[in-house]
Amino acid sequence: MGETTVKSLDSRTTPSSPIVAGEGRFARLRAHTPRRPTIWFEIALIAVSYWVYSLTRNAVPEQKAEALKNADWIWKTEQSSASPSSTPSTTP
Repeated sequence: MGETTVKSLDSRTTPSSPIVAGEGRFARLRAHTPRRPTIWFEIALIAVSYWVYSLTRNAVPEQKAEALKNADWIWKTEQSSASPSSTPSTTP
């Protein structure tokens, strides 16, 4: 877990870490930097993203009638519940 004696920094020459670079089972995996995705993976990712976007975008016109009905109901409710003092006056 740690050294049992205290040493000054001047007397230390090697790091006390038990992991030495270049040794062990996973040293080769740590040494590599992540590589860029292949062009086919990027094209597939764009295609799937556009397909999901199209599904979402095309679902909106099917609900247009219901959305306009709800908007009309909200408009009528706001107009009927508005008090006379909160409505704008047309006379100066």
